[in-house]
Amino acid sequence: MLIMATIGAATSPFLPVPSITNVAAGTLTLYLVATGWMAIKREDGRIGRFEKGGLGVALGVVAAGMTFFFMAMNSPTGRIGKTPPQALYVFVLLGAIAAAGTSR
Repeated sequence: MLIMATIGAATSPFLPVPSITNVAAGTLTLYLVATGWMAIKREDGRIGRFEKGGLGVALGVVAAGMTFFFMAMNSPTGRIGKTPPQALYVFVLLGAIAAAGTSR
């Protein structure tokens, strides 16, 4: 799952029709799988650099989702490429929930 998410997020911008949602989806999937895996490995009550970095990634997904959402809303077609702004709600919402869970 980690390899799939990394490849998807890394190669999507270089496709003939790049999709911003694929980059956001791959990054969010990578974050969720990696932090879930670390939750099993980590000792109870301990927070390290990985969790702090994960919070940064979650907040970055939220910021990118909001930026792309407003770009799509303000474009003449109402989309970014073929992606409507409503599709970006998912990444903003899930990234915000993940950031809230990581920050506790």
